[in-house]
Amino acid sequence: MDEDTKNLGRKILAPVVNLIIKLKIGPNVVTIIGLLITIVSAYLFAAGQLRWAGIVLALAGLCDAIDGEVARKGNKVSRFGAFFDSTVDRFEEFFIFGGILYYYGYTLRDPVFSLVVYLTLLGAIMTSYVRARAEGIGYSPDSGPMDRPGRYIFLIVFSIIGGSVFYYSMFVLLILVFVTVVNRFREFYVVINREEKHG
Repeated sequence: MDEDTKNLGRKILAPVVNLIIKLKIGPNVVTIIGLLITIVSAYLFAAGQLRWAGIVLALAGLCDAIDGEVARKGNKVSRFGAFFDSTVDRFEEFFIFGGILYYYGYTLRDPVFSLVVYLTLLGAIMTSYVRARAEGIGYSPDSGPMDRPGRYIFLIVFSIIGGSVFYYSMFVLLILVFVTVVNRFREFYVVINREEKHG
């Protein structure tokens, strides 16, 4: 997601962020609330209630979008908070894709779609891992069409549409997620290779 889009999102969410700060709700509490809402969404996915799952996931995404802003505006930024938020993000993705996998794999017995969901989850985790590992070396690759906010928006929109549209959209998501992994890997390789050649 580009910086202009992020700034627009911050402006839209500013009243909510200010209200949370005024109520003295800490960013870690917002993160936990988002996790609990995500678990509800995952349950709805597992139950095959795609539209409701998408609506609830949008609420969870709201928490995910504002916890960092609450930390920054409320002067509560901490290394533990960043670590906690990132760790919870990974749990949330496992819950969501796990719910989808349960419904299509266990309830509907669809092995092809189950494999698609599994590989999409793998790609989603690797997208985050590649960036985190690169950041440990001093660079933060962020290219590719499907970062975490993008994946959330994609799932929310297509699960609310539901039906066969959601089914086939997951095949598209699988492709976009791995395009993102490859792009970030390539981006990091190009930068590091250039630095080593001129270092």
